[in-house]
Amino acid sequence: MIDGYRLLEIKYRSILSCARHMFSIAINCVENFISLKEGQKKVEDLDNDIQNYKKEIGKYHKIIMSDSWTNENILINGAIVEEHKKKFKAALDSKNKQDIIEVLLSLRVNALQTNPDLRTNFVDDLIKYDILNITETKSNDTVINILNQQEYNIRNAMMSVLSIIVSKSEGIEYIVSQGEQIIKKVIQIMKGTEDGQVLQRFAIAILQKMSVKLFDSDDINKNEAIKKINNMIINIYNKHNVIDWLIKLFQRNKTHKVHEFCMNYGSALLANILGYKETIDFLFDNLSFYKNVTETLLDLIKDKGNNNTQVLMHYLMCLNYLSIDKFKMIKEEINFDQQIKTFEEEYQKSNENNNVNKKTVLNLSFLLFHSEKGKELKKNIGENIRRKGEPLIFECFRDEIS
Repeated sequence: MIDGYRLLEIKYRSILSCARHMFSIAINCVENFISLKEGQKKVEDLDNDIQNYKKEIGKYHKIIMSDSWTNENILINGAIVEEHKKKFKAALDSKNKQDIIEVLLSLRVNALQTNPDLRTNFVDDLIKYDILNITETKSNDTVINILNQQEYNIRNAMMSVLSIIVSKSEGIEYIVSQGEQIIKKVIQIMKGTEDGQVLQRFAIAILQKMSVKLFDSDDINKNEAIKKINNMIINIYNKHNVIDWLIKLFQRNKTHKVHEFCMNYGSALLANILGYKETIDFLFDNLSFYKNVTETLLDLIKDKGNNNTQVLMHYLMCLNYLSIDKFKMIKEEINFDQQIKTFEEEYQKSNENNNVNKKTVLNLSFLLFHSEKGKELKKNIGENIRRKGEPLIFECFRDEIS
């Protein structure tokens, strides 16, 4: 039996979830009205939409009015994803780009409106129902064909869904299950898009999430499989010069302001990449590049006016990975330790407005470069990072729809 409190909680979550999805239906209805007004759609084209709306509203109405409340009442994401899969397949078969965009954006709206506690289930259902046809076709063609389109909105819609899927290790496995093409395409889009555009933000978010060591299982064999995938992804990043592109992005921020999201997630992405043994080995084989990256980061931490606290902390984490004894000779050549000390002294005397932020940065610098804990972090580079029970984050930008 479900106790009174649990029953109320289930009712609350069910009604809230239904309300969110009905709100999504209302938004889609308004969009259809706008399309009618602007002549993009004809009345006779709405028959299927109307029938789907009636079916969806009826389903949620039934849940809300039900006298029998169980956990099944709140697990409606599967039905929603399954319905979207059918619509997506129909849109692909008809090669109707507008319908493809509508399905992908509707999926995204549903994801954003899903209760944070249930988001992991939503991603699981996207994989289970093979929303991107990767498992069914044993290829990445559906994703790549859409990302190869010239229209900005259709690529943006696909990238937003990819960013949701890779929020879990299982989603990352799904995306790379048929090869490296999707990762390479996302890297290409990141590099080829104007700084700060939404499309670039999604690309950086996708690559950042795929760079995190998402060990969320007690299954040793599964963790080993995830580790192999992580290492494969990082090797692709290194092969396709992601580090060099990020460093140049940060340098561009000194002359023209780069979008804060790109700086925050980009610096986190760089820190993640440098936290892999594969990257350290790559840099050791390319010592001139290592020297350039390290010197650039040492220069960037001095530019306090263009660095928010989060970015500055990510730079320090990057420098921590780059300060291992393996690079001792070059560190001495560029006077690494003295440059860190000078940064700390100047930052301590700076007019940093927020003393809490200043203290946070200086404490991190002490931890990384002057403490036993910092030595331990350098020594254990590349070891597993466990992230269990963390809420999934789905990006949402005000200027997302262009």
